[in-house]
Amino acid sequence: TMGQLVSTLFEPESHQIVMIGLDEAGKSSILRYLKNSCEGIEEGPTVGFNCEKFICKNAKGKTQVCTFWDVGGQERLRALWKMYVRRTDSIIFVIDSANPLRLKECKEEIDHLFKEECVPARIPFLILLNKIDLPGAIREDAILDRIGVYRHKHDFTIVNCSAITGAGLNDFVDRLNASINETR
Repeated sequence: TMGQLVSTLFEPESHQIVMIGLDEAGKSSILRYLKNSCEGIEEGPTVGFNCEKFICKNAKGKTQVCTFWDVGGQERLRALWKMYVRRTDSIIFVIDSANPLRLKECKEEIDHLFKEECVPARIPFLILLNKIDLPGAIREDAILDRIGVYRHKHDFTIVNCSAITGAGLNDFVDRLNASINETR
């Protein structure tokens, strides 16, 4: 009907964004910070994953709805990552930059996603280096060297941030919006 056509024309764009990373990397803390500083619309279940929806404006000022799927990082839940990654508009991989002992594990999980061909070619892949506010946080170049992401034939966007202080999260949102709009 004409009413359905009109409502479809004016509905905000919707984007599915999966947020993955090892347990304790700070995925849920990042979402909590965003939720407290943005306009959240609803909360989802927290068993194995957390779902949050936010209303955002893109660079052109157009309203869009971003649904973030925060998938648990415990080893037993990582098999679920493939299912979410294959059906998303953007991938965010969160790394605890203050825990050098887990960088090898991060590398293995990222390598596994690409080896299994789970990551669609044109999907934005953002890497959030969280916990930069903590003493002993490792520099970006050292982390990227150790996880070896640039061996993969994919574009990556790297953002340093802190879910506690909010440092870098505005930059993250801007870069996420830009990357989503480039692929649309």
